[in-house]
Amino acid sequence: MVRDESVNGEPATLYSGHDQLPDAKVDSQVWISKARGLPLKMEMDMDTGGAAGKSHRTVRYEYSNVQPPAGVQ
Repeated sequence: MVRDESVNGEPATLYSGHDQLPDAKVDSQVWISKARGLPLKMEMDMDTGGAAGKSHRTVRYEYSNVQPPAGVQ
């Protein structure tokens, strides 16, 4: 755990990680909802060096209007 923050007004806990792979370094952060225990946001920075270089990704999760498929109870 890094700290508490909010994502779109929802209280969340921020976690961070670092992976050192043979060909890349990856730093990631994920925000987990305090109320629902679900991921709200994720960011990842990857450095592969060479021609591929660096990349940044951000993913935001939305859970409004989620319903089970028809026939599932």
